[in-house]
Amino acid sequence: MAMGSGFDVGVKQLNDPYRCRDLDDPERITNRDNSLWKREVDWAHNHGIMTMKCPCAKCAGGGRPLLLATVQAHLLVNQRSSMFRV
Repeated sequence: MAMGSGFDVGVKQLNDPYRCRDLDDPERITNRDNSLWKREVDWAHNHGIMTMKCPCAKCAGGGRPLLLATVQAHLLVNQRSSMFRV
């Protein structure tokens, strides 16, 4: 019975979707931002809110409130500002 090499184990750990990622890992940031956006939209719909201040990196919560669809487009283009992450 042959034993696996240490390299095989390392590759398996890199491909594990449940492995812990660094806080500054881009994939982790994107996943966290996406789940945060889903919660914000659900909350807005449950409370009858149609507009909100945009938390994207460009707007950074300033200016007048925008429609939720516009905010979503801003987030896709500009990413979420680090000030608006949980």
